[in-house]
Amino acid sequence: MDITGQKFIRAAETDDKRLVVCTQAPGMDIETQPHTGLVYWSDDEGWCEIGLANGVTADATITEDGAQALVTDPFGLVHVTNGGNAVIDGITDGAGNAPDAPLRAVRRVGDKVYAVGVERQAYMREKGKWQMISNDDVMTSERPVAFQAIDGFSDTELYTAGWDGEIWSYDGSNWQQHQSPTNIILNDIAAGPDMCVAVGLAGQIVTGRGDDWQMIEQDETEEDFWSVRAFNGAFYLTALSGIYELKDGELEMLRDTDEEMRTVYALTVGPSGLWSVGLQDIVLFDGNDWRTIGQS
Repeated sequence: MDITGQKFIRAAETDDKRLVVCTQAPGMDIETQPHTGLVYWSDDEGWCEIGLANGVTADATITEDGAQALVTDPFGLVHVTNGGNAVIDGITDGAGNAPDAPLRAVRRVGDKVYAVGVERQAYMREKGKWQMISNDDVMTSERPVAFQAIDGFSDTELYTAGWDGEIWSYDGSNWQQHQSPTNIILNDIAAGPDMCVAVGLAGQIVTGRGDDWQMIEQDETEEDFWSVRAFNGAFYLTALSGIYELKDGELEMLRDTDEEMRTVYALTVGPSGLWSVGLQDIVLFDGNDWRTIGQS
């Protein structure tokens, strides 16, 4: 498959090492023709086309069993695939009602999948069935609010990060808001191995767990951070200039953008390692070496 001109948006690697990638197709205007191009890559097959799906991509992860990729649009339309025809699913509250505000993120934690978004909406997928897990207590607000990201250590210890620097936790039954050291938007959060790291605008990095959250003071950059993942004993963060490593409380630039990694934005972790997905570049880091998988 020729990937020239494709814009890479998000990706998720299944347990059998197929990287399913969400793209925007060349020649199709995203506003007049909302779409997600689905392709996949594997070492054995190279780049292969899955097809064109309705709706733009909000985020991607893998299913509860890790066998397929799960791609959602902002209003709950879900496509599930491992390289064949995509199965259409939909995020609902359990009574058949779709989200009434945009979703921002979807993430597998353990044997469940969680989706979160504007108005502090939160949903859980278990054994292929969705239900809403946020309630009026967490969703009620006199100001605009949103969960931008979710991750956790188990289905009884989940954390979200979002607008105004908000940090919440969910224990499987109840939600609790925690005191955050920032009021700047947090774009992403990652758990592991023994703490969470949330990242946001203006170089903000917040670490913590439970009720204890602190700002990481750093002078490496004031760029916005867009994505964070835990991998191989450290945390990796993206700014548009490159990928940073946070280890033992110290931040350093791991890799600048260059000819083999011209663009970075979203990170994802799979069996092959840490994947960087930029608009024009997909790069794999196995903990030692970098490998450029695709360029558009």
